[in-house]
Amino acid sequence: MRFKAIIFDFDGVIADSEMLLNQALADGLTTSGLPTSLDDSLRDYSGKRWADILIMIEERLGRELPSSFIGQKIEWLGEKVMREIKPVPGIEAFLAISRKLPRAIASSGDRLWIKPTLARFGFTDHFGEHVYSTTGLEHGKPHPEIYLLAAQKLGIAPEDIVAIEDSVSGVVAAIAAGMSAVGLTAASHMGAGDIERLRAAGAHHIATDYESVAEWIELSI
Repeated sequence: MRFKAIIFDFDGVIADSEMLLNQALADGLTTSGLPTSLDDSLRDYSGKRWADILIMIEERLGRELPSSFIGQKIEWLGEKVMREIKPVPGIEAFLAISRKLPRAIASSGDRLWIKPTLARFGFTDHFGEHVYSTTGLEHGKPHPEIYLLAAQKLGIAPEDIVAIEDSVSGVVAAIAAGMSAVGLTAASHMGAGDIERLRAAGAHHIATDYESVAEWIELSI
């Protein structure tokens, strides 16, 4: 094995959720007076934490979002997580063959969103308490803070860790932390242009599926 640990992003890497999340966001913003398409939302907001997204949105709106917006969004997500969200193809087999490696999640999403979704997928035991979020940290991605925190908690040097990401901001954060970064394009929201964007961000390997990830980090799948 080439690495001593794996750190995963969550949305778009474990949960195939970016289409649903960004459609909800786009719909909500459009209703609130900021016309936003799914493509707009995916381009501008994917991979970022809510606190940073909110600043961007309110700058564009020129005012604060209504207080009801977040509550409606949480209610919508609660319904969707039980009904529609599925794992990214190949992740279950990949988690099974990587059991010998320490693993963590370093996400821009909130733990209140991540943990129930892991439980729904039956993946909780793969990560235990090593589920980390940029919520509450000083910096979100592309700052490396979340990756440095996860490495510290795992007790493994960043240079011995591979990060799996689907966003430019995530790839930049992992590399800034001193890790190797895989740009994964297996989720349903990824398009042809994402390969070039992830490569331009510095990803050490581009993987269209988890079989390619496993081969690159020298696991058997």
